[in-house]
Amino acid sequence: MLFSPPLPVVGRAYVMAAALVLPSAAAASTDPANFATVINAPPTVIGDDESIGSDTQLNVSLGGEVGTGFAAGAQDGSSTNVEVNLSGGSLGGSFNAYAGSTLNVSGGTIALDFTAHAGSTVNLAGGTQAIGFKALPGSDARLIGGEFRLNGTAYTGPAVTLGERDYLTGTLLDGSPFLFSPTTNASGIAIDPVFGVAAESVTDRLDAVSLVRQTLPAADPTPIVIDAPSDAVPKGLRAGQTLTLRDGGEIAEPFTAVGAALNITGGVVAAALEVADSELTISGGVFAPGLGVYGDSAVHITGGRFGVTIDPDDPRVFRVGSFGTAVNAGSTLHISGGRFSAGLIANPGGRLNVSGGDIDNPSMDLIAYAGSTVNLIGTEFALDGVPITGLALNDPVVLADRDARLSGQLLDGRSFSFLLGTDPSRFVFEDGYVDPDATLILTLVPEPGAAVLCGAAMVLFRTRRRPSPTP
Repeated sequence: MLFSPPLPVVGRAYVMAAALVLPSAAAASTDPANFATVINAPPTVIGDDESIGSDTQLNVSLGGEVGTGFAAGAQDGSSTNVEVNLSGGSLGGSFNAYAGSTLNVSGGTIALDFTAHAGSTVNLAGGTQAIGFKALPGSDARLIGGEFRLNGTAYTGPAVTLGERDYLTGTLLDGSPFLFSPTTNASGIAIDPVFGVAAESVTDRLDAVSLVRQTLPAADPTPIVIDAPSDAVPKGLRAGQTLTLRDGGEIAEPFTAVGAALNITGGVVAAALEVADSELTISGGVFAPGLGVYGDSAVHITGGRFGVTIDPDDPRVFRVGSFGTAVNAGSTLHISGGRFSAGLIANPGGRLNVSGGDIDNPSMDLIAYAGSTVNLIGTEFALDGVPITGLALNDPVVLADRDARLSGQLLDGRSFSFLLGTDPSRFVFEDGYVDPDATLILTLVPEPGAAVLCGAAMVLFRTRRRPSPTP
């Protein structure tokens, strides 16, 4: 539906334009006098499935919201002189920038599933972005900032196109760290069973995106503690920064840590959390769906509740979410506690060590793609209810069996049960998926409560076939 305000609003738009000036290397917002219609949000409310057409400027500032399914320009590419300026507030999910449109971002939040189509222009100099940011071939997208790194290594090229397993990090001009990767921290499924979200909507895509380098202020190394709703939350964490989240604190927007240290003992993380080349320790707290681990990161989870949808009007209200907890290439995720309400995902090159935690519930899947490694540390391992015999203490064994149900008891005494399915079209219905080329390891340890812990088994294993189950 084409959005038309009762009357064009021009006076406030000049103030907006002054606040949105970008460096000369990037296109700044245009003089409102160049548009027949100028819309400001606030005060204007933009609902779901709205759109703007030719000769229209939309300015979104602090407190402004654009509903889901918004279209800047006509889908057939016939629109001209369409501009959206985001300095605060938020753009709703499934935002589409079509040919003839320009999006200038200096602040605010872009929600899940943003797409810049061929013929559109995007200048990203600030703000935060949820997963599913896509700059398609033929679009003119620019990342304005610095500290650009491709797969953990400093990147000096003028533009970047991400491959299947790549990840790009950096810092935008306003100091916001970012991370883009085609590897998803959702469950990789074709259609999500809870929200009906297509898999492509939760993966990033950057095609020939320009990198516009600007001088950034130095990162403040002072340790940050968040333990009250009134505490200021940074835009993310840059290299060398540290943050502790405690009970009473909340991270409400998508949060990215790059080369940093993050310690979470309590509080609420109400949006997607992504870490790259960082240390992350979690012993408590509540987490919205979408925890992604990238690069040379080490993550230790001993407590917390994961994969829940948090009611924005009441952060004490939780529902089961649909995006999982994912470890990606080069990273290791150690889980010895916590409660998980959505999938545990090992993407290619990632390693997942599980020795404890509440992972035995109907909405819980194990998803392990080719090239990943999953190490289950515990006892009483069985396939389809038949005990696996011949396992020796602290002697990791690779399990080659698939299309069977693996059950057992983890080191902390909690039980688990996963279907080792090999049909990726089925695990949308809460069947697990473990690729035949994923490495699945069983490490037998003493019964829960015994004094011996097998620290070495968390890292080392020798490859051998498991003995056949006892009939």
